[in-house]
Amino acid sequence: MLSGLKRQRKPPELHETNGKVERFQQTLAREWGYGMTYGSSEDRDRALPHWLDYYNERRRHSGIGDCPPMACVRNVLGQDI
Repeated sequence: MLSGLKRQRKPPELHETNGKVERFQQTLAREWGYGMTYGSSEDRDRALPHWLDYYNERRRHSGIGDCPPMACVRNVLGQDI
């Protein structure tokens, strides 16, 4: 397992959040986990950061106007000028 990852449990009454997590897990499995052939588990682990960058910065998401999430997020940490 990749270092730095931590399991978080969400209460069952948070249907909206759980649905988003479940959808992300489906996409992750389809596009990263099983969508490509890897030579080893280590190769798959090394590919994850690149796939996450693609998912967040370039992949279009129909639920947010066909733009990548980073294009829709503005100044979340208050560091933008």
